[in-house]
Amino acid sequence: MGRRAAVRDPGQSANGRRHQGPDAPDDASLLADRFKLAVHSETQDQPALALVLTKPGTPGPRLRPHSQGLACDAKWTAPPDRTSPSVLPGEFVTSCGVFVVINVADHTILFGARDVTLQSIAANLATLPPVAEFGRPVMNQTGLTGTYDFSLTWLPDRTGSASGAGEPPEAQGPSFLEALKEQVRLKLKPTRAAVRTLVIDHVEEPSPN
Repeated sequence: MGRRAAVRDPGQSANGRRHQGPDAPDDASLLADRFKLAVHSETQDQPALALVLTKPGTPGPRLRPHSQGLACDAKWTAPPDRTSPSVLPGEFVTSCGVFVVINVADHTILFGARDVTLQSIAANLATLPPVAEFGRPVMNQTGLTGTYDFSLTWLPDRTGSASGAGEPPEAQGPSFLEALKEQVRLKLKPTRAAVRTLVIDHVEEPSPN
C-alpha cells in the first residue's frame, strides 16, 4: 500500500489560477528519473474546516465585491512615508490577484488581496499559522460568487506561538478569530470534505553521482 500525504495541487497559484509554465513536465520527469517516483491522485473524505458567513448573504466591511472598489488598473499613489503599509483607503492592499502579509507598525498583521475568489481566500487562510496549526484544508462554503477585495488585521497570539512571542505587552488588537468575525463576518467550523490526495506508489534512494 502506498504512503499517503495530502498536498496542495502543485499547479495551483495563490490566487486559485493554474500555472501553465513549460517547466512543469520537466520537473515531474526529473523526479521520476532521479527517484523512480511513481504517484497517483485520489479523492479522500477527510476532516476539514468550512469557511462560512456568520450571517448568510452578508459579508463584512472588509470583504467587498471587487466591482465596488478601486479597479486594478487605476492609478494609486503610495503614502510619502515608505515605512507605512501600502494600503488603500478602507485598509485594502494594493495587490490584485496576489495575497500579501504586512507587519504593521502597531504590531498587528495585515493580510489581504484584491480581485480574488472566495475559494482562493479559503485556500490562503489555511496557510496562516492560526489556521495551519489545525492541519486541515479550508473549504469555501460561503455561497459568495465572483471576485472580492479582502483584508484582515489581527494581533498575533502572545501566549506561546512563535509569531507573537516578541510582541510588547501594550500591543492591542483583535485575535485572529475575532478579526475574522468582526471585519469580514466569516467563521470556521469543523466539517468533512473530499480532499485531493497524492499517493506515493514507489520511490527509491537516488544513486550517488
